[in-house]
Amino acid sequence: MILLDEPFTGVDVKTEAKIIDLLRELRDEGKTLLVSTHNLGSVTEFCDYTVMVKGTVLASGPTETTFTAENLERAFSGVLRHVVLSCSEERIITDDERPFVTHRREGA
Repeated sequence: MILLDEPFTGVDVKTEAKIIDLLRELRDEGKTLLVSTHNLGSVTEFCDYTVMVKGTVLASGPTETTFTAENLERAFSGVLRHVVLSCSEERIITDDERPFVTHRREGA
């Protein structure tokens, strides 16, 4: 098991991309990674499973179904920037680090 606490803090964009590539490689090799991060935009790039914590576990499960705008609002007590792009089904959610972009799914 590899534990990482805020691995993207204080790094430039190029280094962040290299870290994400390394985390993907380790994941694909079957390594177990436990990553604590506020870098919302990177979570879906390398996490298969997400646990959202704020004093207690708020949500856990596959990243695709757990890492949602609703759960992020609960985890951050609603203190996030939301940008809805007009003429689009996309939303941007950020806590001033790398933003998380949602895409509305067909039939949703």
